[in-house]
Amino acid sequence: MTRAGPTHSPLGTGRGSVDTGGMTASDEHDIDALLAQLEAEEKIVSLQRRRLHDRLASFPNATTEEREREISKQRRELHARIDALKAQRSARRLEPGSSE
Repeated sequence: MTRAGPTHSPLGTGRGSVDTGGMTASDEHDIDALLAQLEAEEKIVSLQRRRLHDRLASFPNATTEEREREISKQRRELHARIDALKAQRSARRLEPGSSE
């Protein structure tokens, strides 16, 4: 089966974890920027998913169901990355000697 368009993330961030060990204030700024980018990407993916759900409600078919599964997986991965970055940022802020 051939699909139109990529199945990777719309903003090109790809997948994977983010190592924030030994962060400086500049690194924290970078994490904030990455979080903003991932959250913007999540909004796009969520909109795509809602549209697919609407389409499936009216015209269910196997191709759209498969695409919805892919988008849902991508959305879950984005949420996991966002949550991990937020946790790392919070943990860093609680470390002794960290700048606010």
